[in-house]
Amino acid sequence: QGFLCDLYDGREDPPYKRILTGKRSKSDPSPQTIEIVITKPRVTILVGIAPDLLDQARKSDWTGGLIGRMLLIYGERTRYDETPPKKDDVGLLKMAQYVALIRKGLEGYQNGAGLKVGMQKDALDAYMVWAKDLDNATGARPPKLRALFRRLPLHVMRIAALYAVSQFHDSVRMESMIPAIRLGEYSRQSIERIGDLL
Repeated sequence: QGFLCDLYDGREDPPYKRILTGKRSKSDPSPQTIEIVITKPRVTILVGIAPDLLDQARKSDWTGGLIGRMLLIYGERTRYDETPPKKDDVGLLKMAQYVALIRKGLEGYQNGAGLKVGMQKDALDAYMVWAKDLDNATGARPPKLRALFRRLPLHVMRIAALYAVSQFHDSVRMESMIPAIRLGEYSRQSIERIGDLL
């Protein structure tokens, strides 16, 4: 878990190296060690979990930042869909091609040094108003939830940057910030809902 947090935060310069040791047993008292090397980390994990399982997480997972590094979105089925899920192979292929185009552009940017994304003043002002409102409205929540709310503005900032990059911009504009704030607001409501359930 600590390694995942380090990857997410970019605390080290890649490549990331870790030594893993197999589980000790009577038949293998000295298990072999394995070196894991991650040259270009890209932390993207999509997880579905039942609230009951979230409730079983350790307090340190909540307040220590592991769960806070995840953007929580609560999904509730509002209607029964009697037809099986439909596949959109053409749409998925177009999306994969678009993502590949963005990735190729980023990898080639300044000889692989990466793209630094700036922010325009009006987008920053909108973000600051929303983040301050969030802080004022959620300051008295229980410690578990407060930890999630404190990291939510950082998620919104990252999402706004991703939106900007997906539009081939090198700075966050209002058309990227507003949808990111809306997603952040939806996550805020989700956190409140999860808090009620737990």
